[in-house]
Amino acid sequence: MNWLEHVVASLNTVLFTVGNEPVSWASLFGFGTSLACVGLAVASRVSNFAFGIVNAGFGIPLAMVGHNTPALVEGGVFVVLGIVGWRLWLRGGPGGGRLPVGWAGNRVLVGCVVFVVLAAVGLTVLYMSSGNKYALWNGPLVAVSLAAQYLLNTKKAQTWILWAITDLGYVPLLVMLDLRLSLVVYSVSGLLSVVGLRLWLMRIRSEQRTAPPVLAAH
Repeated sequence: MNWLEHVVASLNTVLFTVGNEPVSWASLFGFGTSLACVGLAVASRVSNFAFGIVNAGFGIPLAMVGHNTPALVEGGVFVVLGIVGWRLWLRGGPGGGRLPVGWAGNRVLVGCVVFVVLAAVGLTVLYMSSGNKYALWNGPLVAVSLAAQYLLNTKKAQTWILWAITDLGYVPLLVMLDLRLSLVVYSVSGLLSVVGLRLWLMRIRSEQRTAPPVLAAH
């Protein structure tokens, strides 16, 4: 066993069990960073990307040791998207300033729908090729989460609708498998998405009311 396998084995040591779910240091860290990421994003804090990058990056060595190619690819993609989103929030606004909260237009949303359909097919095939028993569940939901991350990166309020779909979409599977702690985490994350949508819409309305009037050209 090399040093990485030894570290991963230590992190995966079962501390206790909740229902059918063995809980380890790795899972606790993953749940904690995930909820921190969502909570900070709801509050429009750019630091949400730091927790998101750590969360996704933490899963990479776990996937490497477990020879889980889909999880490895997924983790790498979310790390890259997190870095891109961090930069956009800080430098993607008017004049290279902070990016304001906005509402995605129809063209962007149609693009997201097309992407989700194509990505869902590709990811499902990838998961099935690795022997994932829930490929038909994971493929579409991961595709939706990628579209949600894009909308989060560009600070569009519809991101919360897609995150809610992703989180709550896993609830029936988690209930069926009796993964109780994961069920709580995904349910809380889904509810935070509803709160996030409400807060971001309030922010959009507030910024529209306080925006300076546009003067007509003479």
